[in-house]
Amino acid sequence: ELESIESLIAQETAATGLLQSQASLIEPQIAEVEATRDIFDGTFNTLADIRIEVNADASQIVTSCPMGISLTGVDHVVNSATVSGVSPTEHSIFVYARSLRASGRFSTVIISSIEAIEEEGEVTGFEFEFLLGPEE
Repeated sequence: ELESIESLIAQETAATGLLQSQASLIEPQIAEVEATRDIFDGTFNTLADIRIEVNADASQIVTSCPMGISLTGVDHVVNSATVSGVSPTEHSIFVYARSLRASGRFSTVIISSIEAIEEEGEVTGFEFEFLLGPEE
């Protein structure tokens, strides 16, 4: 009976040695995977923060838009946005620009263009574009 126990101990010792050698091969890979995971976590968190900012900017752009103005585009890049649209009057464009500036969300609101839309020689509206900078 002692011999069978010693035989089992020898088998378990051999198995343990094999597992330890396999573990020593895998441990460096674990460190690499953890480092990669940390990079992905950092990137994911950064993207999540950016998404929150973009959503807040887009929400403010839409809620500040006066009745009658149709937005035709919103491009958001890093910490600025370009907003384009069509308005029935120039006055509405200025009202919109002041509303965006007063929101506190954008420290800079630049009207980069206003162009009259003409049909049969008559002005029917205005196309516009704003450049928006981040809050201070």
